[in-house]
Amino acid sequence: MIEALPTHWNGIEYRSRLEARWAIFFDRIGVKHQYEAEGFWLPSGKYLPDFWLPETNGGCWIEVKGQSPTDREELLCAELAEGTGQQVFLAYGNIEVPDWGLESMMTFFPCGGRDFCHWWCRCPRCKKHGIQFEGRFYRISCCKSKREFGSEHTHDHPELVEAYEVARCYRFWSPL
Repeated sequence: MIEALPTHWNGIEYRSRLEARWAIFFDRIGVKHQYEAEGFWLPSGKYLPDFWLPETNGGCWIEVKGQSPTDREELLCAELAEGTGQQVFLAYGNIEVPDWGLESMMTFFPCGGRDFCHWWCRCPRCKKHGIQFEGRFYRISCCKSKREFGSEHTHDHPELVEAYEVARCYRFWSPL
């Protein structure tokens, strides 16, 4: 098993480079986030989710894993969704622009459901970001009459693509 490398970004020490990269992504697109904001006692044990995004999707949790999640990691996310009544997104693997054949994020719902293909997207009118099925921006709760913009998918909006690229390629420097 490879040990994660603690990494500093923007005054915070993250437990892994991948978590720091997600923080860079959030900063780049202007999404408010809190790292390890709150811990929980769940039926399966103690759990400290990586990120709380208070203004995204009405408030949601994001857990970050370097590899495909284990059954236990999925169970904890499902229990967190059920216990808090908020969506939980489990992002795994490298940080990159979602693709139709790429499974890199699972979504857990408070009602006990689970799904794939929930991607970051951006409303073309108000520029608000959210995580929606297949990156369909018109599902973000912001503007009305959003289908007038042509394609309903904005997961590959240039701003998001740039944020993924900057986060993925960022070079961290460790203090001596």
